[in-house]
Amino acid sequence: QGHMDIHGKLHAEDFAIGWNSWQIDEPNVQIDSRFSWDSARSSWTSPETTVSTTSLAIRGENVRLQMENKGSPTANGSFVFRADLDRLSRWLINSKTLREQRCEGQATGQVRLSHAEHKTKAIGTARIQSLKFLKRQALSTAQNPQIHEVAHRETDDWDPVWFESDMTIAAEGALDHHHHSLKIDKLQLADSSISCDLSGEVRHWNTSKLANLEGEVEYNWQILSHHLRKHLNISNLSFQGKVRQPFHLMGSLNRSIEPTPPMRDE
Repeated sequence: QGHMDIHGKLHAEDFAIGWNSWQIDEPNVQIDSRFSWDSARSSWTSPETTVSTTSLAIRGENVRLQMENKGSPTANGSFVFRADLDRLSRWLINSKTLREQRCEGQATGQVRLSHAEHKTKAIGTARIQSLKFLKRQALSTAQNPQIHEVAHRETDDWDPVWFESDMTIAAEGALDHHHHSLKIDKLQLADSSISCDLSGEVRHWNTSKLANLEGEVEYNWQILSHHLRKHLNISNLSFQGKVRQPFHLMGSLNRSIEPTPPMRDE
């Protein structure tokens, strides 16, 4: 009693939903899921669920969501995803910001979640290819609001600011639901010009977000100078070598963070 096994499919066209500052508009949404609902335990389990849109595709395996009487739901399971960053950024950024800047690229990755003893542990990796940041060109004529509303869809209205052909991200950490703290065991980011390795803790995650983080960042100045020449429009700018810089970040993420960066050249 109170247990249901369901296999369902959903196909929606012209799907739209707004929530807080998010605005999701998807021409096509498809969901295919085999799941069970246990009302006595308030748990949802699925051996496999796929969600596919033009912006984002996710496949979850052995997923279990436990609805808690107090606090947020907890999750276990493995997920793989693929995302179009240009389309996805339209969900997360308000329309004014989106008209002034945007990013493009294709992201793929995987995440594994496990919950035990009031902590949700996460291990994940991601790869972003053809990552590009663009800034809107200044328009020389008075902007018509209707023209401005659709102009962000025209690629020739944008100037490239930064481009990375291949970026990788690896992360491992845990969220303590009782103490509202985020433990970052590892956060590594690497591309052709910058690599960063970070670890630490963010306490009071639900309020002040007090960070105590440390790590190292390494710059490849030859590649960075190539980017900066385009951005600053300085044709003869050139640097050589690499710099490895330890850092320590302390303070509230809701306000400014104070770095303590001794620097050394390689």
